[in-house]
Amino acid sequence: MPNNVNIIQGLQKNNATAIISGDYIRKSVSEFKVASKTTSVLTQHKIMLFILGMIERVDFAQTPVVILGRFDRHLKTDDQLDLSNYGAIERGVSRVHCKLEFKDSQVIVTDLGSANGTYVSGVRLDSGQSYTLKKGEELTLGRLPIQFIADR
Repeated sequence: MPNNVNIIQGLQKNNATAIISGDYIRKSVSEFKVASKTTSVLTQHKIMLFILGMIERVDFAQTPVVILGRFDRHLKTDDQLDLSNYGAIERGVSRVHCKLEFKDSQVIVTDLGSANGTYVSGVRLDSGQSYTLKKGEELTLGRLPIQFIADR
């Protein structure tokens, strides 16, 4: 029996109708379910930060910790989010300001000894203090407001 994939591709080119075996459909559906589960796990590792009208996406699938601050573009690594384009210097963001950590399906912010402070909903975190962010909360680095939107 010819390969169903080849038959389907040939029929698609000719706009014809295909009759596909039940085994092929069951196999395709189970592969789709496996792919969907993999995708949903990865999307849980992604968050969005709304900064001065712009959206920054953070993907924790690559690294469980992301440092926010001001970084040299030539020396920047994947675990750093450079806020220089958002007026970070003028707004008092430290070079190494705070970290976001994805742990147990939650995003935790920790101040890293910043000069002008890390605030969550107006409350300043002490140096080294951690806080679990909730969807919609405002995170302020110095005077730079960032809204935590969560994953999609």
